[in-house]
Amino acid sequence: MSIFWDVNGNFQWSSIAAFVALLSTIIMVIMQIFNNKKSIDANLKAKSRVEWIQNVRKLSADFIRVSYEYKGLMDEYIKIDKEKNIIFIDKPIEGETKSKMGEKWTEFLYTYNLFLLYLMKEKKLINLIKFQMIQLLNLPKI
Repeated sequence: MSIFWDVNGNFQWSSIAAFVALLSTIIMVIMQIFNNKKSIDANLKAKSRVEWIQNVRKLSADFIRVSYEYKGLMDEYIKIDKEKNIIFIDKPIEGETKSKMGEKWTEFLYTYNLFLLYLMKEKKLINLIKFQMIQLLNLPKI
């Protein structure tokens, strides 16, 4: 390490300062690379969470819309005995109405199952969805 000594054999303090500056620059570059990787990971997670929330919001709106549409079609045909917790069909469902109900029921089940897939880990949310579905359709509790 002759860079620390001059030609007369005296110790060069300025070379220590240069060495410390070089060492701190290397450490800063390594830390910057590490922080950039962490930042990229955090940004990806945040982006995926925002996307998930947006998808769940849209699905919630679709689920509520389909539920009300199905309930609107069914209101004309069903009677609910709240004392006995019985739902029964008051008159036969035929023709175009039956076809519409089938389509709405299929759409309802589709959105409901998507909800279950999105919220599979959240059992409290799944129970809340089931409760809201019962309330919305005015069904007896199961």
